[in-house]
Amino acid sequence: MSLYPQAPKKPDDFAFKLLSFPFDTLEAIGSRIANAFTSIPKQQPKEPAPAPVAERIPDITANQQYMVADRVYRTEVCGRNVSFYQYHAAQVIRISCRELRHLKPLEFTPAIAEGAALVYDIDGAIQWVRQTGLDSNSAKHAASKAPARPVKGAAKTQSPPWDVTEEPVKAKPVVQAAANAPLKIVPANGNKSVPFTGKIVSFGTTRIGGDGRKPYWTYAMTLRSETGSYEKQFIGEHLADLVTDLGLQEGQLVRLQLLGKHHFEVEVNGKMEERCRNHYAIDTL
Repeated sequence: MSLYPQAPKKPDDFAFKLLSFPFDTLEAIGSRIANAFTSIPKQQPKEPAPAPVAERIPDITANQQYMVADRVYRTEVCGRNVSFYQYHAAQVIRISCRELRHLKPLEFTPAIAEGAALVYDIDGAIQWVRQTGLDSNSAKHAASKAPARPVKGAAKTQSPPWDVTEEPVKAKPVVQAAANAPLKIVPANGNKSVPFTGKIVSFGTTRIGGDGRKPYWTYAMTLRSETGSYEKQFIGEHLADLVTDLGLQEGQLVRLQLLGKHHFEVEVNGKMEERCRNHYAIDTL
């Protein structure tokens, strides 16, 4: 026996352990969480990442496959709605028709305009389509007749012809021997002979003069281009005959062309004097 008395061992209390188990478990979990936070080393501040080296952006180049038209005009030609796209830099007017989308778009160039005696603009392109049609084969055949010489630099766009005046030509006119003799027409040349298509704005007798010239009365007809961009006046007594013969009216679409100068003689105070006047051709469209 031991000399030192010991306290008697208490019997195991099952009910006490059962009640204290949840608290012991929470205490153990709390201690683990506390140890986890205290064991995390302090993080050093990160150094800022170096700035990325600037990359060179490739230059933006023009897309040669897609060009924006400088002017677009739509109208009815040959009973179909036709669109005209004019590109100034490329010197071409592309012509397309949605109803004939299976056909390749036509191209109207300054060379074609020169070969067809037309002005290179949308009005000239409309006249060209009226003459050749919308069939690409017909257009290619007409374009093949155009001069093949290349256009150097910027193509020179023809401006609308100026008003044609009835001035005597330098060539000596032929005196008519009889009333039923064939007309003597001196053909017009240059821009004066270019056909013009437009709607009739007005016609009738008008007074012409100014700029140091003696004024006189003659017959005149004013046409507005199909696009409505400008108007052009034609003068000549022969227009009065054509208006009467064709029964023309204002607003009617016509194609007018100066054929040349008609030379004839008139009797003045018992003497025959030479005269000339503009001679025209008009087609109704």
